[in-house]
Amino acid sequence: MTRLLDLNLEDVHEPELAPDGEYDIRLISVELKTSEKSGREYINALMAIEGENAPLVAHMIVLPDGEKPDMDERRKLDIKRFCTAFNLPLTLNFSEDGKMTGVKNLAARALVGTELGTEGYDDRNRVKRWV
Repeated sequence: MTRLLDLNLEDVHEPELAPDGEYDIRLISVELKTSEKSGREYINALMAIEGENAPLVAHMIVLPDGEKPDMDERRKLDIKRFCTAFNLPLTLNFSEDGKMTGVKNLAARALVGTELGTEGYDDRNRVKRWV
């Protein structure tokens, strides 16, 4: 048995970077991951820019690790700002598989900018700060 998919792919276009500016951002997922390179844990949030045909935005925050107290304070502040922007509790709860439940489609406002790609990565939109 064969099946023909007629999805009208002629009208599908590659996403384009959103121009720098303020946008409504919607959460797709939030996960706790470990870097293969450094072994450090980090929060990885995947987000969509509302109203734009832009690639999804990945926002990463390295967790405090006790090695550099001044960096730990900065990292804590970054986590607090992220939680405040999305009205999340300041105590983050991840499941055993590292995913945070109940966050899909939560919205926040952010200043988004363009970051030039390096080391084989394409240019991408990044959250510069939460509004």
